[in-house]
Amino acid sequence: MHITLKAANWMQVLSMSHLKQYPVLNYFSMKKCLLEHLMITLRPHLIMACLLLLSLTACNEQTKTDTNPATANAQTDQATTETVSAMASIPATKAASTAAEFISVDQQRIRSVPPGQTVTGAFMILKNPTQQTVSLIAAHSDIAGVTELHETTMQEGGVMKMQKIDKIDIPAQGQAELKPGGLHIMLINLSKEPVNGDSESITLKFSDNSELEVVAPVMDIMK
Repeated sequence: MHITLKAANWMQVLSMSHLKQYPVLNYFSMKKCLLEHLMITLRPHLIMACLLLLSLTACNEQTKTDTNPATANAQTDQATTETVSAMASIPATKAASTAAEFISVDQQRIRSVPPGQTVTGAFMILKNPTQQTVSLIAAHSDIAGVTELHETTMQEGGVMKMQKIDKIDIPAQGQAELKPGGLHIMLINLSKEPVNGDSESITLKFSDNSELEVVAPVMDIMK
């Protein structure tokens, strides 16, 4: 409203009769004066407009500065929550298997003995499906005072010799056969005579200290 009023006043001045004596000169002179007056009149408004624009820009930048950390924190919290949820949805990994869990036993048996005999043997096939060799390092049975790992070998002159050994290796992806005349488990100082048709338990101990209980039938074994 103020600017319009000033312009109107100047138009009245331009139309004054005493200016008409020099129409061209007075027209350009008054136009220049009018422009100068408008610049002087508008200058405060332009300054205020610039200050207002700068103020709005600063506020906008401040808002971005204030909100960005919150947004980043929110995104971090969301990512953390998603990670925890994803981890929670994954089933717990099973602990590494022990030898007692993957070694399988086949054809286990205990040789029956006549009355009065205090020593016998146990035989079986031990199978190892893994990529590593596993060793049988000990055995135990409630019917024997002493349980040992033995091996029977052929000596010079055709003499068979049986001796105690520390372990029986079960090769990777292979098997160890415990049989008469070879590797076997020796049950010594029997507290009970194994009778044909009975079943007795033997506990096997492996190189990782895991143990496996095997129930073996008692049978007549000639060889």
